[in-house]
Amino acid sequence: MKDLESLYEIGSDPEVWSMHPEKDRYNKDKFYHYFISGLNNNLGAFTLTLKNTQEVVGFTRYYDYEQISSSVKIGYTFLSKVLWGKGINQEVKKAMISHALEVCDKVIFEVFENNYRSQRAVLKLGAVEIEPKGDRKCFVVFQDNHLVV
Repeated sequence: MKDLESLYEIGSDPEVWSMHPEKDRYNKDKFYHYFISGLNNNLGAFTLTLKNTQEVVGFTRYYDYEQISSSVKIGYTFLSKVLWGKGINQEVKKAMISHALEVCDKVIFEVFENNYRSQRAVLKLGAVEIEPKGDRKCFVVFQDNHLVV
């Protein structure tokens, strides 16, 4: 809970959510619900901070671990706009993928159909599109410890 205000300061910008179906997540009540759902996620949620300054710059999480398919999803990520295009998202995702592959064979990203910014970011990781799920496109990045291309 200690990071809520710092994260809301970043997430209160409507542009952060402009490509999401829930475009009004910048509203404090909506943002609070999003934050609490992350905290209640059984795989945890992570506040992203800059190593040298400890400045809060974003939020992300793992979710939907499936033991049978040995897969986990990464998402619900947002970053401070000042860091967009600086490689931070890719660095975070690569670290999360590496950690996930210690216990899973597959990492999946679900990205909303109109969230082109996030789709481009996932494709830069080497992801390939797999079967869509409703209003989301699904991408797999790694399977059986090998980059899928």
